Amino acid sequence: MSQVLEPLVRAGMDGVDVTCPDRQLRWMYLIVAAYVADFPEQCLVMCCMENRCPKCVVGCNEHGDMRKLPMRNRDSTVESLHLHCDGEMGNEQFEGELGLRAIYSPFWATLPHNDIFSFITPDILHQLHKGVFKDHIVSWCSNIIGKEELDTWFKAMTSYSGLRHFKKGISKHKQWTGADYRELQHVCLGVIAGTVDHENIFIDLRVRKHFNIPKIHLMMHYIDTIHVLGSADGFNTELPERLHIDFAKQAYCALNHHDYVIQMTTWLWRQESIHIQDAYLRWWGSQHPVNQGSNLLEQDSDASGSDLDSDGTGPGQIHIDLPCQVQWFTMVTGSRGYFVPRTCPFLNLTIQRLLNEHGASLFIPSLEAFLRIHHDPILTAESVCSRSVHHQ
Repeated sequence: MSQVLEPLVRAGMDGVDVTCPDRQLRWMYLIVAAYVADFPEQCLVMCCMENRCPKCVVGCNEHGDMRKLPMRNRDSTVESLHLHCDGEMGNEQFEGELGLRAIYSPFWATLPHNDIFSFITPDILHQLHKGVFKDHIVSWCSNIIGKEELDTWFKAMTSYSGLRHFKKGISKHKQWTGADYRELQHVCLGVIAGTVDHENIFIDLRVRKHFNIPKIHLMMHYIDTIHVLGSADGFNTELPERLHIDFAKQAYCALNHHDYVIQMTTWLWRQESIHIQDAYLRWWGSQHPVNQGSNLLEQDSDASGSDLDSDGTGPGQIHIDLPCQVQWFTMVTGSRGYFVPRTCPFLNLTIQRLLNEHGASLFIPSLEAFLRIHHDPILTAESVCSRSVHHQ
């Protein structure tokens, strides 16, 4: 993060020219105004432990008191980190009293004109929908009423336009999304009405011994944050959560699950390289519409599907209809689709077929260069072709 935000240090101190939406050039000082993250990342960025509040100095056993306490101070936190790094502050005070982590060089320490503790935004998806509501309130009510009885009440709810009817209950629903949480909240109060009267019932029935939960305490800071930054919907982590599918789940499914971090990084790097190459080819084709390269692109487009116009696809676009098992490993761009399958779909292809049917005109020079570097320095293109013919 320090490397990513390094340009903002100078931009925040000296200012930069910025073209505004009205096309006027203005001198601005750019700063970090908001930081969107889930609760574990919030605590990591704030250099505090996860049993503490990333915004205020509440104690680890005081979250359930629902009291407003002073906000964390940027300068005092940086000073405490330096003192502990130099050995001038003991672990008892550093971890026990202040609840800090030994992250001595946080990225926000060098950013000008910022109070990182005020920039932390509410995480509606993980803190409210999933955390406070689903993991706590629904779980507590389920313990009081019983899972089977609660499912029966959800099934007995009358269907109504605009509200979801959980006709199979909720106990067997495994994969919850943000939309599922919101739909459940719309009908949950009508289901438990008259059963759970007040918060103390959870303690009276020994479902909970306390409410010392950091995510419940963080709700006290929502009002101040909304006054400063605006509606919390604009900072919801549900929007970037979709990227987990593209950058984590699809990458993991394409691997053999061994050393997956390195393999996932390589897979994503290759997909990005293909995407950049495709963008460059489309740009080059638009700049040279009458050149041979453009004709090759058009021929490639015609070869990929002769009924593009009949499908309703516009000129210059390619309709891609890949099987579902291939879609898992696919990066589809605006004009093309590429995929990296688990196994090679075309086995024992000859070099001549690669040249004629797949248009790989640079395959032999590239293969020759590779073999010269790694195996035979005197290998020539003719010998490559002769070996290929021999193996045919």
